[in-house]
Amino acid sequence: MSNFKRPSLTKQQLHEIAERRHAPEAGDISALLWEIARLRAVVNRADQYLESPSGFLGGVLRKELDDCACVQEERAKRLPALKKD
Repeated sequence: MSNFKRPSLTKQQLHEIAERRHAPEAGDISALLWEIARLRAVVNRADQYLESPSGFLGGVLRKELDDCACVQEERAKRLPALKKD
């Protein structure tokens, strides 16, 4: 499970920061660095999962991915398409 207390940034939040890139607001750089650190931690856990013979790390990774804003946003996009069938 992630040690990061901050929620992941949404696509909209990242876009808003990008729009301010020439005149960033206080906290923009910090927010981006935390997001990068969080994503690096997820990648490292995914790597551990692929090397692990047990399913425990897979459950931990699944929970962490379920909490990621980008995963939630993509699932929300797919839901209407899945309901049409």
